[in-house]
Amino acid sequence: MNVDHLLSSFDMVFTWYNLLAIVAGVVLGMLFGVTPGLDATSGTSLLLAFTYSLSQETALIFLCALYMAATYSGSITAITVGIPGTPASASTVLDGYELNKQGKAGKALAISISSAVIGGLIGTVALVSLTAPLANIAVKFSAPEYFMLALIGLLIIGGLLGNSRVKGIAMAIVGLFITVIGLDPFTGYPRFTFGFMELMEGISYIPVMIGMFAISEALFMITTLDQKNPYKSGTINNNWPNRKEWKQMVKPMASAGVIGTFLGALPGIGAATANWVTYNEAKRISKEPEMYGKGSIEGLASSEVGAMATVSSSMIPMFTLGIPGSTTDAVLIGALIMHGIVPGPQLMTRNADLVYSVFIALFVIIAIMFIVGAFGVKFWVKMLQAPKGLIVSIILTMSVVGAFSLKNSLMDVWIMFASGILAFVLRKYGYPIVPLILGMVLGQLMQDNFRRALIMSGNGFEIFLTRPISLVILLFIVIGLVYPLLKNGTKGKQKKKHSSEVIISD
Repeated sequence: MNVDHLLSSFDMVFTWYNLLAIVAGVVLGMLFGVTPGLDATSGTSLLLAFTYSLSQETALIFLCALYMAATYSGSITAITVGIPGTPASASTVLDGYELNKQGKAGKALAISISSAVIGGLIGTVALVSLTAPLANIAVKFSAPEYFMLALIGLLIIGGLLGNSRVKGIAMAIVGLFITVIGLDPFTGYPRFTFGFMELMEGISYIPVMIGMFAISEALFMITTLDQKNPYKSGTINNNWPNRKEWKQMVKPMASAGVIGTFLGALPGIGAATANWVTYNEAKRISKEPEMYGKGSIEGLASSEVGAMATVSSSMIPMFTLGIPGSTTDAVLIGALIMHGIVPGPQLMTRNADLVYSVFIALFVIIAIMFIVGAFGVKFWVKMLQAPKGLIVSIILTMSVVGAFSLKNSLMDVWIMFASGILAFVLRKYGYPIVPLILGMVLGQLMQDNFRRALIMSGNGFEIFLTRPISLVILLFIVIGLVYPLLKNGTKGKQKKKHSSEVIISD
């Protein structure tokens, strides 16, 4: 780690406006997290346009604070009312809400914030330790490698999300097509603009993100306005775990921290998947697996550590390769590009002070999050009492202002509403919207580097096979496509064989 960059980054972070940005990001992130239906992705996408007037480091620090706090605070509603505030807190319900029903809500909330802090620290240490070495490797990449990386990112994410791999990949292709709209970057020829001058610059994914995450959620809320508010709050006080309980939680927390960090560094996994994986692994190695789902403090701690470890570690591929490690990281990449910063291997050399300032800020964010989480639980639970109509009004107002302020264009506002309606319909029919957004994020990277690679090779495809790194990534892509098919085929044969045995035995 460069000491000069580290010292200058300390000066950047510990200014009154950056510290204020951290506090504001944590508070707003907690607000988004405790509001069911909203999460870190909707929060960062909704407020992304508002960071346009901020400096580069302040904008990124603010969004990172919002990201981390929103990921944690979904556990507050999971514990108090049995409804996860965010997908990252889904497994928290199993033991957290059960502890609440046993009269141990304070204990569950204290374990939740403590585990979240530990998970955040583990992920941040991994981010600080691994980013520079990986960036030194990634700096050797050229157009063929960038294209392959973007492709593998799309395939991984498209396959993981939604009920169907086909649906996920189809939505990613739609996102790729949207990036084609506008002037060709190599020839300047207009593509799919249909005579609209406003489309010459292409469709920005920022209003699309606001529409698909915020507007679609507002539409879902509107359809349930007449339903009775299920949230209620009682007397809640923190009850910190004792030494015996800490000793009991050490092993599952350590396991969850390592697994969560690894999963976070893989593009497309995210906290929503990591909290289930770490929970199941903790249950597997536990001496009392029968207690899981019945108020196990081990299960609660492992869920929180696993989910929070992914937040910082998911930034590793973002900083080193320019590929979002999660959906929220796609928004952070949008923030970097909006502020004139190119994410990827060159980021550590061209904007080292910015990257180091994020490293330092993450530790400060975790400290502020602990303070707000430990002493502000009662207030956040009260927020659940807000009428849905008020929440919808705030979302719609902020969405319109955010989309319009980006370029002072009404076209962006209409694109936002159209995207929101489209996302509402897609979600109704089980189509995931995240691959579409990531298709837009990675689409420009794919088409530009694909064409550059062809120019480098004289319009031949052999360049993707003759360069070692590109070939290795291509093999990973092939394995990623073929393995699920072979696995499903094996399962189908086993099922058919089992059915035949049943018929014979009958």
